[in-house]
Amino acid sequence: MLTNLNDKSLEDTGERMIPAYHKSHMIYGEHIVRYQAAIELVKGKTVLDIASGSGYGVNLLGTMAAKVYGVDVNSDAIAYAKKNYGNEKTEFILGDGTRIPLDDNSIDVVVSFETIEHIENYRTFMSEVKRVLRSDGLFILSTPNDSEFPETNHFHIHEFERKELENLVRNYFSKTKQYYQGTWLYNALVPEEKMMAEWSGPIETIHTAPISLEKCLYFYLLCSNRDIYEEVKPLAAISEHWSERRKQETEESIRSHINEQGAIIRHHEDSLIRKDAEIQIIIKELEATRKELARIKRSLLGRAYKKLSTIKRKRIV
Repeated sequence: MLTNLNDKSLEDTGERMIPAYHKSHMIYGEHIVRYQAAIELVKGKTVLDIASGSGYGVNLLGTMAAKVYGVDVNSDAIAYAKKNYGNEKTEFILGDGTRIPLDDNSIDVVVSFETIEHIENYRTFMSEVKRVLRSDGLFILSTPNDSEFPETNHFHIHEFERKELENLVRNYFSKTKQYYQGTWLYNALVPEEKMMAEWSGPIETIHTAPISLEKCLYFYLLCSNRDIYEEVKPLAAISEHWSERRKQETEESIRSHINEQGAIIRHHEDSLIRKDAEIQIIIKELEATRKELARIKRSLLGRAYKKLSTIKRKRIV
């Protein structure tokens, strides 16, 4: 488990998972599952975590790996990772996924979780991953399923559907083993100490809501140019508390907020209607004034013309 999770010196922009902000939220559980599933696959290996973000994943992989490089394009993230997760097994490097700052054939395992969808030149990224991997290396790739992932993340440039991702990966790796990550409401029956504390351990799960592969939220692939003997064991995280009562209270709060905003909008609409009526009255008054001024102008001009005509006649006489 991760410790020292209170450092919020790295801004939460929504682009990366930062345990200090996201612990006990779904996003935290999703990310931890991915890394925990990979830990057994990197034992004794030299590993690259590309787009390592806040560094928590490098720290987890380092519990089993011989060496872990964390490469990220954001200098603030690199500084944060060095501060919180730097140790003799980890090295954090500023770098781009399309120009990975590591030597050819230098890495046993490349880990890329929620990275490829952020990169415009994702084929160059795949080529770079293959370049730094040893010939018998393993690439562990996770990315959102475009068919199911919400269309709300403006950091994502291109998300993949299942067949599209499979076709892309086959251009770089001859062997793949596919896994899928989904999200369900999870009901657990546990003793007091497990209800009130964070823990990791076996728990029997009854899966009552099967879905099709196209309904998974994330793809999780093992890729290599050798036969893949590694296996990812099923793994789940109880990652966010669900309460039907809390849901109802939240919905009621939202409805109340909507009603309040609706009342404010209606008040402003009424004010606008009144102002519009006032403006229409002013316009009518201005139009009446204009007509009156035009009438006065015609009258004055008429009088002036008559007076001028009288003066002219007197001069002639």
